[in-house]
Amino acid sequence: MTNTLETKPQSDTQRSVLTLHSAKCLSCKSLVTADGVDLVENKDCHYNNGNSECPASELVLVTNFPIQTIVDRILAAERDGDGSKVLRLYAKLQTYPEAAIQMVMTRIDFERKSKLKHPT
Repeated sequence: MTNTLETKPQSDTQRSVLTLHSAKCLSCKSLVTADGVDLVENKDCHYNNGNSECPASELVLVTNFPIQTIVDRILAAERDGDGSKVLRLYAKLQTYPEAAIQMVMTRIDFERKSKLKHPT
């Protein structure tokens, strides 16, 4: 990808900039995950089809996703020994976009490791 993503502000008063390949990117399922928003699959310009400018090759924008709430519920069910609730929560999690699942799983892993280092 050639200079598509700028992740750091150029100064303390300037915001970071995300330059998109095309306006179509804003409605692309590969880049944006949002409940209640009609998104399309832009296969013709996808990075899997050789488009080195596709921002979805490096990031996914996730909106309206309650990561910490889901993590708290899963960990509480585990702590309570409620296996059926744990299974239901993980089954529900599987209905979300892959990027959101990865964020939840990373957070769960972090919290589990944190508890091991600092037991209460």
